[in-house]
Amino acid sequence: MPHLSGVTPTESWYASEALSKEQLCLKKCGVYLNQVQDPQLKSTVQQLMETCQRHVTSLQSIAGKDSHGSQTMM
Repeated sequence: MPHLSGVTPTESWYASEALSKEQLCLKKCGVYLNQVQDPQLKSTVQQLMETCQRHVTSLQSIAGKDSHGSQTMM
């Protein structure tokens, strides 16, 4: 049965899986950003972090999770 947002439970599960991967990427980029000395590389890592954050935000809405990782009503 599709959720109110039109996302099936399977799609929601896949989005949740992708969300956990993107959150890990974001966390690792944050660690790398603190270690990088080269300004150009630092800028590239920052851009990657911004992309990961956009993905996290999008996937949270698809997976039915708020910004704290708890499930929202479906």
